[in-house]
Amino acid sequence: MSSRIVPLFALMLGVLVLSAAQEARASFLRMQPTVTVTVQDSAQAVQIRFSIRNEGDEAAVDVGVEIPSLNEAFFLSPKLMNGQEAEIEMNIPAEKLRLGMPGRYRVPYRVTYKDLNQYRFSSPSSFEIVLPPAPGEVLTAKQFGASEPAPIRLARETSTSFTIVNIAETPITVNEIRGLTAAEIIMVPAFPKLPFELKPRESFDLSLDLRNVSALIDSSYLSFFVVSGVSGDKHFAELFTFQLQIVNETENARMFLGLLLSGVVIVTFFMLRQQRRRR
Repeated sequence: MSSRIVPLFALMLGVLVLSAAQEARASFLRMQPTVTVTVQDSAQAVQIRFSIRNEGDEAAVDVGVEIPSLNEAFFLSPKLMNGQEAEIEMNIPAEKLRLGMPGRYRVPYRVTYKDLNQYRFSSPSSFEIVLPPAPGEVLTAKQFGASEPAPIRLARETSTSFTIVNIAETPITVNEIRGLTAAEIIMVPAFPKLPFELKPRESFDLSLDLRNVSALIDSSYLSFFVVSGVSGDKHFAELFTFQLQIVNETENARMFLGLLLSGVVIVTFFMLRQQRRRR
C-alpha cells in the first residue's frame, strides 16, 4: 500500500507547486484608454476626453485617471464590468498645461483601478497636444547594453540607462525630463542639471533607478520618459517607452526545487522497488 502512496504523493506535490505558480494568472484586468484632444480656436484651453474600456475578464472597481504633472485626479466609474466603457470630459486652461510657443507637448497620466479584492493597479500612458506648426523628430534614445529593445526585468530593484542623441541639424535646449511608470513602482531618474543645450549629434545619459513596491509577479508595465525643450522657435516633447517585466527569482527557485524534490522522490521509489525485486 505504501509503495503506491509515495509516487502519488510526489505527483500531487508537483501539481500543487505548479498550480500555485499559475494561480495568479487565472484572471486579469486590462484598461484600454482612448484620449481625444481638442485645442480651442483661441488656444486658451484644451478639451480632453478620456474613454476607458475594461478589456479584462473580470470587473474593475474605482476606475479613475490621474495626471501627476497637473496634480489632478478624476473619478470615472465605481465599477466597470469587462467589456464596458466609462468616459469623462474636461477643459484644462492652456496656462495650466504650460502651453506657449507652437510645437508638441506631451502629458503623462495613469489609469487607476482596483480588482474585486480591492488590490490597487495602475496603467501609465500619455497624450499629445499639438500647436501647429510642430517640429519633426529631434531626439533618439538607446538603452545601454541592449542592441535591441528588450523588457527590463524587475524583482525588487534594478537600474538601467539610456543615451539620448540630438539628431536635429541645429542645437536644441532641454528644459524638462519627466518619467512615469505604474504607481506600484518607484522610478527615480538622474540626468544633467536643467536646462542644458545639445549640439547636433551631441548626447547625454539618462539613468533610471527602479524599485518594486507592490507590483505583482508576471505583470508587465509600459513605462516611459519624456524629454521636452525648444528647437529653434518650436517646442518639442519626445516620448521614449520601455517595458518592465516583474519577476521573482525566489519563487522561480521554489518552483524548481519543488519539481526537483518530486523527481527525487519518484526516482528513489523506483530504485528501491528494483532492489527489492532483485532480492
